[in-house]
Amino acid sequence: MPPPPSGSSQVSLETIKSYAVSPSGQVDVIRKIRSYALVCTLSSILFTALAYGRGDVKEIITQDESLWLAKNQSRIVLAVETSYAPFVFIDSSGQPAGLAHDYVLMLESKLGAHFAQRRFSSLDDIFVKVRAGEVQIVNAVTKTSSRLTFLNMTESFISVPNVIIVRKDRSGPMREENLSGLTVSLVKSYAVTENLTNKGLGLKPEFVPDDRTALLNVSFGRSDAAVIDLATASYLITQNGIANLRVAGEVAFDIQLSMAAPKDEPILFSILQKGLGAITETERQEIHKRWINTSSQSLLTDQRFWIIVGGAIIVVARMLTGRQCKIACQLRVGFNS
Repeated sequence: MPPPPSGSSQVSLETIKSYAVSPSGQVDVIRKIRSYALVCTLSSILFTALAYGRGDVKEIITQDESLWLAKNQSRIVLAVETSYAPFVFIDSSGQPAGLAHDYVLMLESKLGAHFAQRRFSSLDDIFVKVRAGEVQIVNAVTKTSSRLTFLNMTESFISVPNVIIVRKDRSGPMREENLSGLTVSLVKSYAVTENLTNKGLGLKPEFVPDDRTALLNVSFGRSDAAVIDLATASYLITQNGIANLRVAGEVAFDIQLSMAAPKDEPILFSILQKGLGAITETERQEIHKRWINTSSQSLLTDQRFWIIVGGAIIVVARMLTGRQCKIACQLRVGFNS
């Protein structure tokens, strides 16, 4: 069958029919259909992948914010505090880790971004660099009036009580007012430090660079007490094997950890807030499970419970047996008399 005229821009219905009934035409049409279908399929897969990869970001932040993030991501620096376990610290392999740091990783995944990191030994050093314009993201910080003068802070994503730590040889419960006249180790630049020192409680503050130093000061008798959050206290006491400390009570100021950006980075702050808001409750629970032990063993399966119960039963049985013997002896004496 002759091919269509080379100069023709249209193909007649008859020509199409003739190709369809011709063996060679059928093969040619089938090949073209297969090629077209293959191209369509590959294109569909490509566009679907692209849409899936960027769809979450489009839903989380606006197009303008997405463009801003793409343009500015390379200059954004995330401050990593190296000794704020279990929230942010450097693990045994030399990598950043912790409950709050896992939120950063999740946020980066949601945004399709990765921020450059810079490590700091204290929160005070981080604030110095924020003011100097060298740090754009601060993680795991609590809102205070002084911090809000130079930082915008997201809604809190971690809440933990601050507690009073004393040596075990100091008995009794304690509250804030009981700190009056005592030397109390407080971590420099912490929100609870600012809160307690502004209350006029009459305590003698001993400012220290980190939580570990605060605990060791109490352990070795250099301070009468320390005030730090419960999660950090539990983690450091266990990790460092400090056996002579106990939790004596709580102060009326919990830590509410947020992420923060400098006041002159409003778009970045909006992106951080929306990124945190996109983390689902299930994802939050998974993060917390990695760092907070929520498992509880039933008393009925605890061997120590049954040892205690067994011992109590033996004691009671002996008491009853002794009482019964005493009664029997009294009755015997009565009969004999």
